Amino acid sequence: DHDPGHRRRLSVYVADLPRALNHGLLDLYWSLPAADARIPASSDPDHPPPRDHPPYPASPLIRQYSAEYWLLRSLLGPAAPASAVVRVVADWREADVVFVPFFATLSAEMELGWGATKGAFRRKEGNGDYRRQREVVDRVTAHPAWRRSGGRDHVFVLTDPMAMWHVRAEIAPAILLVVDFGGWYKLDSKSAGGNSSKMIQHTQVSLLKDVIVPYTHLLPTLHLSENMDRPTLLYFKGAKHRHRVHTINHKIKLLIYALYLERFICNLDSILYLTSHF
Repeated sequence: DHDPGHRRRLSVYVADLPRALNHGLLDLYWSLPAADARIPASSDPDHPPPRDHPPYPASPLIRQYSAEYWLLRSLLGPAAPASAVVRVVADWREADVVFVPFFATLSAEMELGWGATKGAFRRKEGNGDYRRQREVVDRVTAHPAWRRSGGRDHVFVLTDPMAMWHVRAEIAPAILLVVDFGGWYKLDSKSAGGNSSKMIQHTQVSLLKDVIVPYTHLLPTLHLSENMDRPTLLYFKGAKHRHRVHTINHKIKLLIYALYLERFICNLDSILYLTSHF
């Protein structure tokens, strides 16, 4: 296209996985007879399931991870709008990226909340989530699209730090949509031969290839029209002391603090305000 203002749409191929690995997991969730074992039964709004239940669980333990559902719906849903930046293709050879439609977080959450025994999540035997992880990886890596790129153009949505726990090393080359890098630090350290440095070695996650997807309930809507100037600095505070992530958050916090001081220097009232709010 010779129009300099034209932006080529990203071509997305949605991997062919059985329904049992995405929307079928929602059917399984709504059929569970008991409440989530991690919270009091009175605090689980989904069990027993309401007659007109929402498309994705309302339980606060699970709803925060709903990006996996909405992303797939935006690509293949019955009312998926035509996008100016993305187009879904039927032939993987025409795709820029391959989207893997596995509800990895919902799978993990069901094992954590309804597993046979407490603490069994990290074990493979008798673990329904592990069986699903294994099936997804076996199916995806056997496809020619994976062999073409070694998985580097595949996209996995892992908005729960426990999602795809048992097979992370196998999907590490892919583009991972994660909520933070904290849960990956120990894996990276082991891959680096026990290096105790504060620097994440990026053998599994990296700012160069992966995307941070904030928890949905922590992301308020910023009402800005397209191409409008943005005077507001977007800063996701997150959990200050979550694994190694706090080192980055702390540096951003000090930077913002320094910018405020530069702007309001020698103003005692402003400094008192800053010290009470940081």
